[in-house]
Amino acid sequence: TLEAVLQAVADRLVVNVEIKSWGLGNDGSADQVAAVITRCGMQDRVIVSSFNPLTLRRFRAVLPDVAVGVLCPPTIPLYISEFMVSHRYEARHPHFTQIDKYYAAWASGQGYRINAWTVNDPADAIKLRDMGVDGIITDKPAEILAAVRHA
Repeated sequence: TLEAVLQAVADRLVVNVEIKSWGLGNDGSADQVAAVITRCGMQDRVIVSSFNPLTLRRFRAVLPDVAVGVLCPPTIPLYISEFMVSHRYEARHPHFTQIDKYYAAWASGQGYRINAWTVNDPADAIKLRDMGVDGIITDKPAEILAAVRHA
């Protein structure tokens, strides 16, 4: 469960929690995730993300001080994703193939953190780090961390 994961990493990691909610209506997922984060006392150790900006808006209404990031689908150009997102979020989570040095510089200049997903190739992770990407979302955390630390 999410609660078990948060308890297991409580003071060791910052955790990206993705809310998978696609509809326009309120399915309660934002409230449920907020409750788990609060129970675990992880408000300052998570960033909550979703492809659905309405879900992030609902989450932000419950826990306004928790960092949130909007996931940007790779099938939509980043400039359109930026136009569609009307709320200010702390982070942008584009697919790693969408990021170039110009986007990285723009996002940084706007005060956004950039967390690229899903980066499983160490060479891609190093390239993204060198462009100024703030975080990597990966299925291979040990391998990617070792690569960026030693490159």
